[in-house]
Amino acid sequence: MNNLHRLAVAAGLALGVASAPADAGTLRYSGIHFFGDSLTDPGNAAALLEGVRASLSPPLRDLVPPFPPAFPLGKASDGPLWSERIAADFAAAGLRTGNFAFASAQVGPDEPIFPLLPGVSINLPSQIRRFQAATPGPLPGNDVAVFWIGNNDMLGLIGGAGLTPDNDLSPADRDTLAAQAAGLAGLVVDAAALLRPHGIEDFVFLKLPDFGLIPRFNLPDPFGDPARAGVASLGAELFNDALADAVEDLAGMGARTALFDFDMALRAALADPAALGVEFAGLPCLAIIGLTPSIADLAQCSEHFFYDDIHPTAALHAVLADEFRRFVHVQPIPLPAAGWLLLVAVAGLGGLGRARRRA
Repeated sequence: MNNLHRLAVAAGLALGVASAPADAGTLRYSGIHFFGDSLTDPGNAAALLEGVRASLSPPLRDLVPPFPPAFPLGKASDGPLWSERIAADFAAAGLRTGNFAFASAQVGPDEPIFPLLPGVSINLPSQIRRFQAATPGPLPGNDVAVFWIGNNDMLGLIGGAGLTPDNDLSPADRDTLAAQAAGLAGLVVDAAALLRPHGIEDFVFLKLPDFGLIPRFNLPDPFGDPARAGVASLGAELFNDALADAVEDLAGMGARTALFDFDMALRAALADPAALGVEFAGLPCLAIIGLTPSIADLAQCSEHFFYDDIHPTAALHAVLADEFRRFVHVQPIPLPAAGWLLLVAVAGLGGLGRARRRA
């Protein structure tokens, strides 16, 4: 792990940042490329599904579901994601951008999303292939690749884990979960390393959130699954520890790496939602506007931290973008008098939909 990058991330969390326009002189990278799941996907999965459906005739078209109606914007939030805001900064500066993330994506395996369509895949290996196809030769400059993935894999493992009477894992099951998390983290970093022949030597890996803090696991029954909150936190911790080790190995091979962790800021946000003018800290917006909202309904989500039982609202995505801007800018962004309040609303939430369903 690059310790200087660790300190840069920690400084961003401690001080908070304010949005500022970017130009090529203030950005430390010549381009940015995103890989991940619904937290990062600006609409790729929705466009893929629409394209596949349009290419098929009934009755095959009916076998491919449209993007879930709970997300009328074609992404898992009520407005711009953090990745869209950062990409806009780079685009405004005339720099390269690419987003290869797909809602519902997992680390692996590399399998089609529909059995009848073997060529249609969205998991991390296929995201890497899409980048490679779009980048046949080494990129000039110092582009950065950003990874936020593993949420769906770990949520699936957590949801399927057998619990002891005191809502814990047996020692054997804990060891199994740790081994599974280590395997997934290793695959993420192995996939990232495949970008190096294409000119990528800078990598940022975002840790999974403490799943025990999100509505999926902290709302009472029947709305949440609080019995699994402890195991959910453990699963994220096991993955993050393994990711740190794997990233350390990548740095040892000469790559420049950074690891982001937003849990402290998330805890601060949940402890004092009024600091950001948020009324409903733990209540998902969809609980108010329903599971088939119109675009007009989404305006109500500004008073919530969570769009659904996992995903952050656009307001939290904006703050996450501000935190990330502090890292990608060469010079610190000036902080207004009240700017420290931005610290408390970092949306360190990942994953897609429910572990019981994949959106």
